[in-house]
Amino acid sequence: TYLERMLNSPYARYYYQPTSNSNSLLNEHDSLYRISWMSPFVLEEHRLLFFTVPKVACTVFKQLFRRMSGYSNWKKHNNDLPHKQQFNGLKLLRDYPLDVANEMLTNDTWTRAIFVRDPRERLLSAYLDKGVKTNLINKWCCKDTQDCGARSAASFEGFLSLVPACLNNHWEAQAHRMEHKFWFTINFVGHIETAAVDTHRLLSIIADDSDDCDGDDALWNIYGANGWGESGTEHIFQHTSTIRHGTGSSDKVVQYYNTTGIERKAKDILRIDYEHPLFNFSFA
Repeated sequence: TYLERMLNSPYARYYYQPTSNSNSLLNEHDSLYRISWMSPFVLEEHRLLFFTVPKVACTVFKQLFRRMSGYSNWKKHNNDLPHKQQFNGLKLLRDYPLDVANEMLTNDTWTRAIFVRDPRERLLSAYLDKGVKTNLINKWCCKDTQDCGARSAASFEGFLSLVPACLNNHWEAQAHRMEHKFWFTINFVGHIETAAVDTHRLLSIIADDSDDCDGDDALWNIYGANGWGESGTEHIFQHTSTIRHGTGSSDKVVQYYNTTGIERKAKDILRIDYEHPLFNFSFA
C-alpha cells in the first residue's frame, strides 16, 4: 500500500510524522485541509494537485489554472483575481470530502506538483517586495512596539535579523510549505529558474494522463504556448518579469549578499531548503 511504501522509504524519518491514529494520510487537522492558502489546487479533469509557494510565481500559475478551467478573464490581475478563492473559481483539496482528498494525495494516477525557487533569491525577493515597507513590517513583525520596520527597510541585513522571529509565508522556508509527511506524495518538482521548460514538462505529463488530450503537447499548445505577455503572443514564462514579481531579485543577489555576515545569516535561515532531498539546491 501507499503508506507501507512511505514507511519503508529511506526518507521515512524525514517525511513521515504521524499526527493521528487514523490510517489515512490526510486528516481534518492538517494544514492542507484546514487552511485555504496551504491547500493545493485541484484540476480534477487532469488529475493534478498543485502546491503553490509564496514568491514562486503564484500569480502566473493561478492564471494558468483559470485558463485551463475555461475562464475568459483568466489574465485579469487585481485585488481579487486571481488570488481570492471566492472570485477565482478554482477548487482546493479542502473542498473535497476527506476520503476523496486522501485518494487524490495517494493514488499513483495523480500528479502532485510543486515549483520551488532558489532560496537566496526568494528571500531577497521577499525583502525587496515586502521587507522595505516600514509600516507593513511593523504590522507583521512588531505590532506592539512598532520599532522594527525601519530597521528592516534600512538594510537587507536588518531584515535578516528579523526573519527568524517573524514567521511569514512570503519568506518562510519552502520546506515548511506542508507537514513533513506529505512531501513523500510529491512526484513532480519544477524550478522557477527553468519555469518555461518545467511547465511544458508538467503539462505534457498531465496531458499524457488525460483521456481527453490528443498528444503530449496538447495542453501546452492550447494553454502554454501562446496568449501570454502584454501582446498575447508569448509563451508562459517567456520573460523573467513574469516570474520575478518585478523585484529584479535574480540580478541583485551578488549586490545584496555582499558580506560574510549576511551570507552566514542567510545560510542559517535557509539551511532546511538547501538540505531538502527533493529541491536539489546548492548554496554556491
